[in-house]
Amino acid sequence: MKKILLGLHLLLITFVSQAQQQRKFYEIKADAERFFENQKRERLRNANNSNDEGESDGDYNRYKRWEWWAERHLDTKGYVLNSVAMSKLAAEKVSSDILNARIKGAESVGGNWQNLPNVPYSTAIGEQAGMGRVNCVVEVPGTLNVLVGTSGGGVWYGQFTNLGYTWIPLSDGIPQMGIADIIINPNNISEIYILTGSSYGGGGSGIGTINGSTNGSGGGNSIGILKSTDGGLNWSETGMRFPVDSSRIGYKLIADPTNFNHMVLASNNGIFMTQNAWQTVSAALYSSTSSTPANIRGGLWFDVKFKPNDGNTIYASSTNGIWRSNDGGITFIHRFNIPNGTNNDACQRVMLGVTPANSNLVYALAGNSNPAYDPPTPPPNFNTGFVGLYASTNGADSFQLRSNSPNILGNEVDGSLGSYYSTASYALCIAVSPTDANRVFVGSLNVWESTNGGFNWVNRSDNKADFDDFNYVHADIHFLNFGSYGNILCGNDGGFFNYTMNNNTWSFLSANLNNTQIYRISIVNQAQLIYSGRVVYAGSQDNGQHRWTNSGFVKVAGGDGMDNAIAAANGGEIVATLQNGILLHSGNFGNSFSEPSTVPIEHRQGAWITPLVQHCSVPDLVYVGYRNYYYSTDGGDDFDETVVTGFPNPITAMAQGNYSTLNQPNTNVVYCVTNTSTSSGASWRLFRFENDLGVSKQDITGPFNNNIITSIATDPNNSRYVFVTIGGYDATRKVFFSSDKGATWTNITNNLPNVAVNCIALKTGGSSGIYIGTDIGVFHRFSYAGGQQWTLFGNKLPNVAVTDIELDVPNNEIFAATYGRGIWKSDLYTPCPQTVTHNANTVGQEYYEASGSIISTATTQGGIGTKVTYNTGNEIVLSDGFFVKEGSAMYAYVSGCGNARADEQFLRKSADTETQIQVVEKFETPTKTTTPAFQQSIKIDSQDKKNKVKLGIKTQKQ
Repeated sequence: MKKILLGLHLLLITFVSQAQQQRKFYEIKADAERFFENQKRERLRNANNSNDEGESDGDYNRYKRWEWWAERHLDTKGYVLNSVAMSKLAAEKVSSDILNARIKGAESVGGNWQNLPNVPYSTAIGEQAGMGRVNCVVEVPGTLNVLVGTSGGGVWYGQFTNLGYTWIPLSDGIPQMGIADIIINPNNISEIYILTGSSYGGGGSGIGTINGSTNGSGGGNSIGILKSTDGGLNWSETGMRFPVDSSRIGYKLIADPTNFNHMVLASNNGIFMTQNAWQTVSAALYSSTSSTPANIRGGLWFDVKFKPNDGNTIYASSTNGIWRSNDGGITFIHRFNIPNGTNNDACQRVMLGVTPANSNLVYALAGNSNPAYDPPTPPPNFNTGFVGLYASTNGADSFQLRSNSPNILGNEVDGSLGSYYSTASYALCIAVSPTDANRVFVGSLNVWESTNGGFNWVNRSDNKADFDDFNYVHADIHFLNFGSYGNILCGNDGGFFNYTMNNNTWSFLSANLNNTQIYRISIVNQAQLIYSGRVVYAGSQDNGQHRWTNSGFVKVAGGDGMDNAIAAANGGEIVATLQNGILLHSGNFGNSFSEPSTVPIEHRQGAWITPLVQHCSVPDLVYVGYRNYYYSTDGGDDFDETVVTGFPNPITAMAQGNYSTLNQPNTNVVYCVTNTSTSSGASWRLFRFENDLGVSKQDITGPFNNNIITSIATDPNNSRYVFVTIGGYDATRKVFFSSDKGATWTNITNNLPNVAVNCIALKTGGSSGIYIGTDIGVFHRFSYAGGQQWTLFGNKLPNVAVTDIELDVPNNEIFAATYGRGIWKSDLYTPCPQTVTHNANTVGQEYYEASGSIISTATTQGGIGTKVTYNTGNEIVLSDGFFVKEGSAMYAYVSGCGNARADEQFLRKSADTETQIQVVEKFETPTKTTTPAFQQSIKIDSQDKKNKVKLGIKTQKQ
């Protein structure tokens, strides 16, 4: 078993360390499935305990999460692409392709999105707190405020109050919303550097690392380091950029305590160094001793630390080795190799700790992951995960083992083996007191403290405790550090927690930090019983199922929350799935969940997101898809009806609708998507079942069968009309439409950018509104009629993947689930207005149009990734207060609603103090200048268009 684990570990590390194009996705998937076939006990353990709220990510769950995302982001040859880089390129092109290619009749404005607040925040009985993963926490020097980096929700500023923190997002427009690390200039707190990506999407284990390479909405892959000089309001690229075709992961970013411009980055492709704040970059060179194993001479580096008050000495950790640089990061020499543990367990990850209280002291925390087992007897050669805590008192010349027991990296608060795996390759961190070199905190599944340099340990948290227990901290600890007032800052899969050392209590501080990675949502309008008004249920990564009402957020179930359905007219019956098809039912508005009285035979054997579908006109009729599909006629308490499909693999998407003819009144139709391949590879197929009879199964042949189908939608009253969305990077295949139950298909991809399309929702069956969710937001099309174009529908929506869309047509609203920024809503499409006044700040991509005039006094800021576009039939007035910050962009068209020109005829001449812009069809602010508030308004109107009037705009370099 250990050889298999180590073999896969090295296999997948090799995959990530090299370009992803080296191996096709289905080759990797086949290897992983063979490996996990030998770990069925772990899968059963994960399933059986997924709702007890341990919520720790085992290797299998981390792999399945990666598999789910990666399979939806393949190129046409089956290779996994860097979804972050592809989304960045697509977003940059939106302004020139989507916004310029509108035609008459497509008059949608850009939406008006707002985040659903998640405060007050509470939990149902027996559930623990958790909103979303926090990778790092940094105090703002001289204050009690903090910056946190999240897995898919960007950078947040936390302003300290006596009641906790008030949270403000700082990076909703940047191309990569995963943040692995943050550093702040202690001499100028407005200067901030962020390491993009999410190193804790993965880790030392092969499966964890591969997950980290393509995690969620770009949560894993890094695009490099971004910089802000104004406290996070605007961001720009630095010289530390990763190629768009790479699969780079950044793990740690540090700055020289004696010279802030001297910084070092640890990544899965080596160590990088700068002496001038990333204006220029150099890669470190590595020297080894004769005893250095060849397999750690590669490029996977987890941690780096400067020796306190010494800019020349740097410590670094690779897979199982410790290295030192004596020349500021130019070269590194191997100093120590972590030996195998007491059970011959090989190390997978090493994290380092240093302290100014003893500048020659270096701690090395070594761990690995292992499967669960059935108590009371562990399998032969079982390892605890805690390889050991090592320490050097001579600046890494030599190391000694201080402890390798109790099992401080396991799930038991007494340090026993228990029956739960270690996730040290995924979640591992160490913090050393700056004033007491013997006081050490360690985090993995729980937090432990040593007051004698790591020889002895005391447990300080319990991820299985109730939310109101002051000892509770969410599992999977990624970050620990000492705060400035006798506290410990902790980032984990549930959010941001704070430990007060003088009374040994923890506080959950992530309320109103909207960084939840959501898979699916359902909405209902209730007019009776205990929850009057709108209710939203949301399934989230790591943090279970949530219920939102106007009274706030309540966590109602644990595990990885997936799909959900509100299965009664009054909203009291709820059905939900957790990871891999765990099926839950609630008969009390979601206040408590349990398995249905009758569960499908294939219960717990579904896809990562096992789909649920509610009947379009019979609320109590709910379908769930495994290899076969099952349905309940009593609101989800009994799933005792089966439709045999004959599928070799689980169903991944479903839709339901009705149609009627003279000979077939009220025909019930269910559409199912599955991969019909029985070997490595894929053959994605769409099937139709009528009146819930397996014998009526129809294999629908379409032009998309070699592409992964991500979602299906039908006109509920005429299910002959069916729509499918496509993942991956086939630029010509994104959305298809059939008006005859799939007999023939029309490609309505048109002008969509080349990103994965994740979901679709229809207004009036698609005849008066089609909305799709993509990796870069929401797009709208007026109808399925030929010649229609797609338009960006993303005003105020962050640059984040949208994984589900629900329409509330009676209230004229659309709801979107995002994979990193919680739940959002907007008004639906409205026709082009006569006049628009834009006076709010713009961050990210926004689009406004009017048939007559647009008057703008808005500030456009955010830097990289921020663009605002105006289009009118008459004039655009840029009035006093209008401002475009350096690095952001603004476009203007005088072309009429839905009729912006596709060409880019404009002339731009730049000078230090003035920019001359010749208006033809488009006005664009220079991306490297700032337009200050005007002394008088500037108009861009139809006369400018005809006469090509030159406008002089004063600019100012930042």
